[in-house]
Amino acid sequence: MSLDSEMFLKAMRQVAQPVTIVTVQDANGLYGMTASSFTSISLDPPLVLISVGETNTTCRRIESVGKFAVNVLGAEQTAIGETFARTGMEKNESFSRIPHRTEVTGAPIFQDCVSWFDCSVFAKQQAGSGVLFVGLVEAAGLGTDDVPLLYRNRAYEPHHSP
Repeated sequence: MSLDSEMFLKAMRQVAQPVTIVTVQDANGLYGMTASSFTSISLDPPLVLISVGETNTTCRRIESVGKFAVNVLGAEQTAIGETFARTGMEKNESFSRIPHRTEVTGAPIFQDCVSWFDCSVFAKQQAGSGVLFVGLVEAAGLGTDDVPLLYRNRAYEPHHSP
């Protein structure tokens, strides 16, 4: 019995994920993409996992420089999530409107995110139509006290504290 791909999509849409912006800097500038496939996988060494579509420009840039940052968005940052989710737009210009800095790797870190992780690529694996990047966390930090922005069932929703 094979799994119906539409049912798989419907079931996965019910899983709430934190909204993150994966960023990278290369010789051509700053790039980023909205991603909800992000998790920690090891404490020692500190490792995180992201999944990036193999045809995504950000994927090629991470592969070329071997570095990236993950910015976890807060509940009030829906507009940033939407901006970086658009395909075919020049993302480099979006960074001029978002206060950011760099830490260890040179990848952009948003000033007003909930938390951030500055990573070098530890491992890479092709997985279907995506590329899994395991990032060795070189630096991490906290930003605002805002609750994280979540993505579930094709919509952004703020996580509400108890």
